Amino acid sequence: MATGGFVAFRVLGSSNNFAVGSCVKQDGNEAKQVDCSEKGAFSVVSKETKREDCADQAQPFVLIERDGKTEVLCLSPKK
Repeated sequence: MATGGFVAFRVLGSSNNFAVGSCVKQDGNEAKQVDCSEKGAFSVVSKETKREDCADQAQPFVLIERDGKTEVLCLSPKK
């Protein structure tokens, strides 16, 4: 269960390709892909170009910067 506020995971120059529906978990200051049944996992609900485009602003997100482009993965906690 996530606590109040938000968490931003940052992935710089990563070759990871997180698909919508896949799950991620915080690993230090980065996000790593995990099995959705893993405790503390978050589901990728959408990919956006800006944080403000995420449907639920209270949820964590992943910021991926590579090749001069930014991609925001909007997350939702797995139950």
